[in-house]
Amino acid sequence: VTILGYNPGSIDIELSQSEIPLHNIPSIQSKLQLTEELFKPEGEDTRIFAKGFPFTQEQVMHHLYSQSEIRYWEKTALCYNPTLHAKESDIRIANQEVNKGLGQYLPELKLNVNYGGIPSDTTELTSPSFSSQEFQWGIGLQLDWLLWDSCAREHKIKSARHERAARKYEYLKGIQIAYADVRKQIFSIEEAVANFVTSESNVKLAAQTLDLAKKQLDIGYITIFDYETIINNLIQAINTRNVARFDLIYSYYGLIHAAGVDLMVCQ
Repeated sequence: VTILGYNPGSIDIELSQSEIPLHNIPSIQSKLQLTEELFKPEGEDTRIFAKGFPFTQEQVMHHLYSQSEIRYWEKTALCYNPTLHAKESDIRIANQEVNKGLGQYLPELKLNVNYGGIPSDTTELTSPSFSSQEFQWGIGLQLDWLLWDSCAREHKIKSARHERAARKYEYLKGIQIAYADVRKQIFSIEEAVANFVTSESNVKLAAQTLDLAKKQLDIGYITIFDYETIINNLIQAINTRNVARFDLIYSYYGLIHAAGVDLMVCQ
């Protein structure tokens, strides 16, 4: 509301979606499907997780991203990352400077072509019309060869080579930074998935507790205050799950940004 320029409370806003649509993103959906096997199918018993938890979750988290998937995102970063493209351009420019310096060892042949009029006699007035003047072509070859320049040429070439080496080092450093950013975002996704599994179990546990509390409230085993506390715990669990959903989708788009896919500058 503040971003739209309204005072808080002055207008009503309705959300078109009540939940963050994680399942609409295929890359996230495939990861969440791996975690579904951790939960016990509903209706069988009151247990939340299937047999073997938490070791089953540890196995799932270890295989959440395979080595081939990590390499795919690293290759994607090499293709789309705009910083790496800029550093590649710096290397090409540095190569041109080195080649320019090496080219000074070779003779330089120039072709000169001129077309002009013959100078008029100073005793006569120059005609203001081009058609009344006589024009001639002039073509010639010019050969320049720098044989000795007191080692200035060698210093320029050495400086250009050092600059090229520095540019290559910056490019290799940029690759390592891009790889680190990709892996950092992948680790963030894995952490967000683990938090989402925990929050999902907390919501189910809070829902079970609420169902039990309803029965206890009917027979007077608990007070209305205790019942409201249990409802509040369920609300907090749902809020924590929403935060986990947001962290997961935020980490996913962080991976998209780290790989540079959102800029689409692959050539």
